[in-house]
Amino acid sequence: MDRGPPDRGGRERDDVRAAVDGGAAGPPLPAGADDDPGFYPSLVSLYTKQSNETLEEIYDLFVAGNLDLLGKAAHKLKGSSLNLGARQVAELCRIIEESCLKGDQKSIENALQELRKVYNATTSALKISQG
Repeated sequence: MDRGPPDRGGRERDDVRAAVDGGAAGPPLPAGADDDPGFYPSLVSLYTKQSNETLEEIYDLFVAGNLDLLGKAAHKLKGSSLNLGARQVAELCRIIEESCLKGDQKSIENALQELRKVYNATTSALKISQG
């Protein structure tokens, strides 16, 4: 079963492919997932809903200055992102999590500025990879 995005050409295609591990094919699926054609779309839908809520929580916690809870929310998003192959999102969350432990506000701010862009590209790539 081909779950890759349509060939859209140019930079947009490269951005979509780079956003999620597995390139155009998306991340590897668990054993048996090919038996249920609704599995991957429901997984993407769940990730998108929950990660969007966590992302908003992350930005709210940053504004509130609560680095402890911010680090925990970043850890949560990192884990769910890794499960779907969203390594760029996970890496930014790792930076945020570690920067929270160090109290490094500037690194947190820099990572948060990039996170929204990377997250949007990632969720677009995941939706496109559904076919």
